[in-house]
Amino acid sequence: MPSQVPPQHYSFESYVTPARWNSYWHQIREVVVAKPDDVLYIGIGDDIVPKVLEARGIRVKRFDFDPSLGCDFTGDVREIASIVPVGSVDVVVCCQVLEHLPYEHFEETLKGILGIARNRVVLSLPYAHVTLAGLRMKLPKTPRISLNLTLPCFWQDWKFDGQHYWEIGTKFYSRRRIENSISRVGRIAYQFFASDNKYHLFYILEK
Repeated sequence: MPSQVPPQHYSFESYVTPARWNSYWHQIREVVVAKPDDVLYIGIGDDIVPKVLEARGIRVKRFDFDPSLGCDFTGDVREIASIVPVGSVDVVVCCQVLEHLPYEHFEETLKGILGIARNRVVLSLPYAHVTLAGLRMKLPKTPRISLNLTLPCFWQDWKFDGQHYWEIGTKFYSRRRIENSISRVGRIAYQFFASDNKYHLFYILEK
């Protein structure tokens, strides 16, 4: 399968939006709270999150499809179980990656990813939705409150767009279907939307 995303796609000026920064914060937090010694980061993108984790003294191994990136492991994520040793890292991070595969490969690929982690997998997937209403409020000496009313794009018959084969919330890819698939191969400890990026739906899977 040819690479879908060229390196220039990850230009800081166009790719790293404030919403994406928020998603990065959640990725970093979910790794840090697990107190790992080492992490496998799948699909390095702009490499910002791995570098932040390394700055905190965490050993990071990188996995990507593109051999020109010089990662620790290179290959098709569908074959990751035969490339990366089982139980070889504490945490695996796989964010906004698996939608780049046809859905029929989702469960088996996720099963392989889960086998690599000793502790947890930080997974995020795209959630197609429309925002009907939003509210943000910050009072002195209190946490910020952010409320959003969203509706999944259940009427949208998703077609491969050159990168994504599917997105949660669209026709045939309901949240229930995806979560049933995840639960067949692993345990969802908890789930959440990135606080300022409802397009990124996180699942924390624990062994």
